Amino acid sequence: MTHRGEDIGRWLTRQQRDWARLNPEQQHRLDEAGVKPAVRPHKAASRTSAKAAAKGSDAFQRGVAALRQYIQREEKTAVGSQHVEELPDGTSL
Repeated sequence: MTHRGEDIGRWLTRQQRDWARLNPEQQHRLDEAGVKPAVRPHKAASRTSAKAAAKGSDAFQRGVAALRQYIQREEKTAVGSQHVEELPDGTSL
C-alpha cells in the first residue's frame, strides 16, 4: 500500500527496525498506534563478521554513489521505488 508515493509497509518496517534512532515523540506516537520496535535476536548480531560488515559498507557506498549520480542527472532527490540506477562499473541498484 502506498500513500503519496511512499510504500507504507516499507516505511513501517524501517520505523520498527530503527526504533532507537527515533525521537521520544515519534516513539510515543507509534506506540499509541500499536507499533512496537522490531525484536532482534542477540545471537544474530554477534555472528556478524568483519567481512560481512565490510560488504554492508560497500553496499552502502554503492547506494550513496547511485543516489549522487541520480541527483546530479535529475536534479531531484525523490527516487521512484521501481527506479534502477546504472553505475559506471556496470552494476545497477
